Amino acid sequence: MLKLIATPSLAHQYQVVRDDGLPDVMLTVFADEMLKSLSPASVPIYMREIISLFNWALTDTEVQRNHWQLSGPAVEVRNIVREYLTVAFRDPSFGELLPLCGSTVAAQDD
Repeated sequence: MLKLIATPSLAHQYQVVRDDGLPDVMLTVFADEMLKSLSPASVPIYMREIISLFNWALTDTEVQRNHWQLSGPAVEVRNIVREYLTVAFRDPSFGELLPLCGSTVAAQDD
């Protein structure tokens, strides 16, 4: 699972990290780019939703069965987003995903 860590003293103010503690470079750079178009207070909120989508895609059986990737071709991304919007939002347990996956912003100064 991915999580967002606030790192205000580093070059990238927000880093998206994997379970193994290493950064997800693509999403970290994306979060950094969002600072150019969103207010600093909006970036973690926006990234929470993006990370929720990525975490959901990592565990969804349909996504895994079809080997779709959010960093893949546009058709794969569209299929994942369609699956997310039509399946995840209808799943009664979906409401539980946001607290588990989305509210993981933690401060880190080193």
